[in-house]
Amino acid sequence: MRGEEEAEGTQAPPIGILPTLLRIGPGLVLAGSIVGSGELIATTTTGAQAGFTLLWLVLAGCLVKVFAQVEFGRAAVARGCTALGALDELPGPRLRVGWGVWAWVAMTLLTLAQQGGIVGGVGSTLAQSVPLTDAGRARETAAEEVTELQIAEALARIRADVANRTELMDARLPKALRDLVPAELPAIARAGAQVGGALLGLELKSCRKGEFYLRWTEDDQLVVGYGNPARIPLPEGTTARLVALSKEAQTKVGAKVYWGRPGCDVESYRMPRATGPADLPQQLIVSKDERPAAGLRPAALSELGAALAASIPKDSALTAADVRTRELARRVRDCFASIGGAIGD
Repeated sequence: MRGEEEAEGTQAPPIGILPTLLRIGPGLVLAGSIVGSGELIATTTTGAQAGFTLLWLVLAGCLVKVFAQVEFGRAAVARGCTALGALDELPGPRLRVGWGVWAWVAMTLLTLAQQGGIVGGVGSTLAQSVPLTDAGRARETAAEEVTELQIAEALARIRADVANRTELMDARLPKALRDLVPAELPAIARAGAQVGGALLGLELKSCRKGEFYLRWTEDDQLVVGYGNPARIPLPEGTTARLVALSKEAQTKVGAKVYWGRPGCDVESYRMPRATGPADLPQQLIVSKDERPAAGLRPAALSELGAALAASIPKDSALTAADVRTRELARRVRDCFASIGGAIGD
């Protein structure tokens, strides 16, 4: 048998790093040339064209591939013959060599063709991303314009489809219900503009008194809430005065930035640093669970919290149309008291 003849000429395993690399080096080059090519081209193309219909084929291929490769390795070690030698011993038609070897030749030729596709795809991608000629740059510009037009047309079709569906839904509603839909959303329900220039932030979360998210901006506005927040104008210089008080509080508390224990009651102060990088804000946190914690908040933060609460205008100066600002000062003080104790006037 050919396997037994090859086993007689089996060489001893290499000893040392260099001899080992000399043996496995060609195999690594060959493996690197084929591993990933199927995933890069064949699998992605098939998935784009067939969707999940052929997902079973990927799973079956992974299963068969593992056992086939393991058994090829075992056969080579146990019998002392190569994988091609084992394929040549398969029963069946022969033409100088067995049909298994011819199948391997066909697979290798297909792999080489696939390598050409990979090289072509990489070259095409590089030509599009980094064109080297004026013609290439002009072609890329034209392609980008075509893509933008296609995106605009797709968005227009989507908007038209949504409008048509909305009209159909409105037509199906009884007239009594249609009248309940306002022609224009109130200010509280509309998307708000981006909040910029916030210098101070205060986030209060209480298990019993709710949540508040307040920001004081450099143009002396109090911003209340997330998303589409309420905006309350403040007297000129309010934010600058509060920033100065926040820096004094940092100096008093020193290097400590956290007080209490983890829980659902949280006070989070965000402010400019008294010392250090100006673009890196300082955050001080007071936290506890539902159990009372006497003396939790340091006196410096109680003074700062009182100043922040005092800057909130009285109810007579706020708009009654926005429920987020009704009795805001009182509710903020109650939330402070439920977390770290009363803050004073």
